[in-house]
Amino acid sequence: QSMDNECDIQIFGFGSHCEDGLTSGCDKGPEEVFKLLPKIGPLFNPELNIDISKLRINWSGIHEIIDNHDDLSYHISQCWALPIIIGGTHDQSFANVMGLMINFPDLDVINIDSNLNVHSNTDTDIDKNNCHFQEMLNLPSFIGQFDEFAIQGNQTSKFHSEYVINNGGNITYLKDIKSNTFHNILYSRMNPLFVSFDLHSICGSDCPGVNNPSVRGLKAEQVLNIC
Repeated sequence: QSMDNECDIQIFGFGSHCEDGLTSGCDKGPEEVFKLLPKIGPLFNPELNIDISKLRINWSGIHEIIDNHDDLSYHISQCWALPIIIGGTHDQSFANVMGLMINFPDLDVINIDSNLNVHSNTDTDIDKNNCHFQEMLNLPSFIGQFDEFAIQGNQTSKFHSEYVINNGGNITYLKDIKSNTFHNILYSRMNPLFVSFDLHSICGSDCPGVNNPSVRGLKAEQVLNIC
């Protein structure tokens, strides 16, 4: 379906633009997610007392609509519903931020991942390593708060962590996460918020289908609580 600003939630599907030969599987991510959606359970969850039966949800298949990041940013900027973007890799995170900042210049950002996605501070390294949150931190127009969540020290260098902190970001390491840690961060934010969720943050025993599964990570129950 096309974009519908009368809905409550607008779901976009976006394929991978990575050319490293490792992440092409996320090209099929949106289709696979929507195959599973009818099977996830009732619209009313009696355990959690959550009722989503009144939500108006629209789906836009961006595989057919969008083939570059500029168009993705444009579609996000034109969306007045809550946008959810499925698929892609971190190559689309910067495009999402740029689109959202058109309407929400005070945007805050949370990146849930096992690593920081920053490297040395050169344009060449940024382009080569797809360090899109580093690009965001380097933007003079980004004035919001940036949080890295569920980061694993065994996948993070001292230089990279210092880079995030020195540029005003916060880091919550995996070992420090308690049942209410994410909710405390979430409810401390007063500005509009973009959350990026990378499957690499999930423990390999619960989510083995990534290109670099780890023996450490968030457990399935923790991820559901975040959602």
